[in-house]
Amino acid sequence: MNSGKKNKVKIASDNRVASNNDIASNNKIALFNLEVDFKGLKEAVLCLFPEMRYEKVLRYRCETIAKIGIETYRIAKNENIELKPIPPKIALPLVEKMSLEHEPDMYEKWANLLIAAGMNPDPIHQQYADLLLNLNSQSANFLKEIYTQQNEPNEEKIFDEYIDKFRFQKLYKDIEKNARKNNTIEYSKSILSSAIRIFADYRYPMIISGQEKSNVPDNEIQILNDDKFEKEDNYLIFSKNKKNMLLGLEKLGLIKYQFLYRQQHENENNKIIFIEKCGVLLTLFGYLFVDCLEHSIK
Repeated sequence: MNSGKKNKVKIASDNRVASNNDIASNNKIALFNLEVDFKGLKEAVLCLFPEMRYEKVLRYRCETIAKIGIETYRIAKNENIELKPIPPKIALPLVEKMSLEHEPDMYEKWANLLIAAGMNPDPIHQQYADLLLNLNSQSANFLKEIYTQQNEPNEEKIFDEYIDKFRFQKLYKDIEKNARKNNTIEYSKSILSSAIRIFADYRYPMIISGQEKSNVPDNEIQILNDDKFEKEDNYLIFSKNKKNMLLGLEKLGLIKYQFLYRQQHENENNKIIFIEKCGVLLTLFGYLFVDCLEHSIK
């Protein structure tokens, strides 16, 4: 009798355990609830067998290399380009970095870099790979847009001269006072006219406008006119994302830029709004970098 009671108790407890684990809890269907019974299985396997995680990463990187390689082969074949073996010192770092690419829109950029290295290997291609690794498709397309509007690779030199002349204009009043004292006003006027001419003639390769609405003007933006802004006016300012992109590209040595002014504009509702304007150009290094990616097949 006692053993029978014990067996009944054991069976009852087993049923409770099974019910709690969602095992055979339904008389019609006796299945495991995988979400409950095997919860954490993925984490346990990766913890016990970390090489599986490593193999997954390797597979991803190999697939990326293969996709970029196929794109390289397609471009070379279409353009009838005969590629030479890339020296390991250049090839290995380049392949290592391009294997981390996650944007399909960037595959063509990497393919063009491979073609450039296959036609005329140069250590600069290693630096170009570092740059590509730090770019996304948005910033890469932005650089290309500047490139299409910039006629000369050495616009940077003209830009620096423009900045110097503009600063000179700001200080001219003090110079003029000293010139009057020394009877050299005619000479100083000739210098000023030259500065004004360069200031008026210079044009950035690319002018971009703010697109994010705001009611509060940014006091840090340099305003080159005497317009007064009221708080109730609307402003189209640069988004934080756009400002970060400009700053990042400048840190990489690819562009120079300067916030210029807010331009008064009348919208379709005949309401006056103010738009932030920014001038941007490629540095010589940035121009050669984009030129390599855009004209590697030439």
